[in-house]
Amino acid sequence: MDSAADTTPGKSGSVRHYDSVGSRVFDVLNVVVLLALAAVTVLPLLYVLAGSFATESEIDSRPFFLWPRNFVTDAYDYMFSTDVFIRALLTTVGVTAVGTLVQVMLTLTMAYPLSKRNLPGRTLALNVVIFTLVFSGGMIPTYLVVRNLGLLDSYWALILPLAINPFYL
Repeated sequence: MDSAADTTPGKSGSVRHYDSVGSRVFDVLNVVVLLALAAVTVLPLLYVLAGSFATESEIDSRPFFLWPRNFVTDAYDYMFSTDVFIRALLTTVGVTAVGTLVQVMLTLTMAYPLSKRNLPGRTLALNVVIFTLVFSGGMIPTYLVVRNLGLLDSYWALILPLAINPFYL
């Protein structure tokens, strides 16, 4: 038994052993850094949420606030009074649902056969998949393919280019 090691009981009944003061300092610094990153991530979201419930004059007069002086729902009233938002929301949900279904089905048709070890040509197919992981065509060739297929300005242009992606396998 090492009597120099400090032990602290954990939540699950386990015991945490600190080998040195340095490991405690490291843990404290980890917590401080992670809390700072959490604040940097959450504060802008809270600011936007607070701004959505504030008046225009309050947004102009106060450079930063997380709690509006007067809660108003004017922004939400405007947003839901126009059909543009509802149409955009339904389009997003539709493209996401159809795209997810297409991607899962096409990825499944590639992943299942590649999971079989004695499939003839499996090694070649896996090497092609790995090659496309490292070297992708890029944005311009993808645009050219979408244009040549006549899919510009359609919802399929959002779904088909990533319908089967080697990162999903």
